[in-house]
Amino acid sequence: MNPTKNQGMIRIHHNENWRLKTDVRYKKTLQLFITNRCNRKCKACFYGDYIGKQDMDRYYAYDQIMKAYELDGIEKVILIGGEPTLHPDLGRIIHFNQKLGLETTVYTNGTHMEPLEGFDYPDVSIRVGVLGFSGFEKDLIDVKTRVPVMVVFMMRADNLAEIWPIIRYSACELDCQGIMLSSIRDLIETQSFFCDTESTISNLDFAKRVQEIVDYPTTNLYRHGIKSIHMCRRTVIEGPGTTNKCRYLNVHVDGSKTICPFDISFGIKDGEGYRLNTRTCNKHHECILQKTVLEAV
Repeated sequence: MNPTKNQGMIRIHHNENWRLKTDVRYKKTLQLFITNRCNRKCKACFYGDYIGKQDMDRYYAYDQIMKAYELDGIEKVILIGGEPTLHPDLGRIIHFNQKLGLETTVYTNGTHMEPLEGFDYPDVSIRVGVLGFSGFEKDLIDVKTRVPVMVVFMMRADNLAEIWPIIRYSACELDCQGIMLSSIRDLIETQSFFCDTESTISNLDFAKRVQEIVDYPTTNLYRHGIKSIHMCRRTVIEGPGTTNKCRYLNVHVDGSKTICPFDISFGIKDGEGYRLNTRTCNKHHECILQKTVLEAV
């Protein structure tokens, strides 16, 4: 199929094996950088300038942060780094979130999964970010685990052919709950979410690639039990439910805070005292971090 435009937005078409998720609600989310340590050196890392040896000060500091924002109606916590599985108290932190009734998402490169093995996973999602199947800074072939995961493929100009082996490996070798399709934005060089370099693909090209992926491997994904396809909208893909409010707050290892995740690359620290879901997006007429989701029927 070809994606179609509707009032400037691109609609992704799908077959009868999938349905569009329509009950979309954007949750107030704390994104916590619990460590600056990492076991990879990715040239595309938006957090590269912060990578070092520092952890958030163990469990006590995390407990204090969560208590400070509990009254703000936080519904979801994202644990990120660095590589969050290197934090010595990761399991305790996840259990703490569960006791508070919070959803937890752990973003990892998938190469140090031992701290997550044998874990009880209600309201916990593990997302493994990859740049390719083999031969890239973050390779899916290095991920060896039976932990339920979502594989996040971050497209750029030199890795577009990697999606097919990524899909096959995800479906056949991992307990893959879903595939997320995203793209690299080189904010440091361009100073803009909407500009491109030789190493990136445009948001419009990204939407076309997403349509190709939904068209071709849908049957294979469906047959192998992958439950969902998540597509970052990148301001061009149509989807149900929109928001123009900043629902995120990013807390760094040193306690400083940034509202929009895309401002982290610029070193902006504007989140002190921010009440989530109150500021209108200052980059676009709606939040640039929205996604569209297809669910298996």
